[in-house]
Amino acid sequence: TSATSNSLPEEVVTCLQNARFLHLATCSNNIPHVSLMNYTYLPNTPYSPAPIIIMTTPSSSRKTDNLESNTRVSLLVHDWISHRPPTLSQQGRSPSPSRPGPRSGSLAELLLGMNTASLSRISTTINGVAEIVPAGSEQESWYRAQHLANNTFGPTDEDVYSSSPVGGGLW
Repeated sequence: TSATSNSLPEEVVTCLQNARFLHLATCSNNIPHVSLMNYTYLPNTPYSPAPIIIMTTPSSSRKTDNLESNTRVSLLVHDWISHRPPTLSQQGRSPSPSRPGPRSGSLAELLLGMNTASLSRISTTINGVAEIVPAGSEQESWYRAQHLANNTFGPTDEDVYSSSPVGGGLW
């Protein structure tokens, strides 16, 4: 059953506050496109009393092209990390890349076990409408500051995980 609401269930809000990435689905000319995105969740803003999810993408991206012709989007967010063991025994499959495992009894082994167990297991799909914020606007500056504050990582993480474009494209 489909429902429309300006608020989100508590479990979904908790998931949005704790997860680092979500999957964004856009579509244009009946051709879907899915992207892994980092984001910022805000329960409300000076520009909207409803929940907002901020993401950035370059203005030349397929996502932007799709959103310019169709603002309807679907988001998939989940709060677990799954670990799939190497697939060596199945015929026709290449082995999964592997790293040396953590030493027995280490904190890394404990954390790997916790991630593998998928403790929370919350997953939700949110359908909505995207808005491309006008470049150079006060609204863009405010959203950009919120998004950068939420997605500032260490020097080695920044290059790998940031999807913030150099030249704008906040929506």
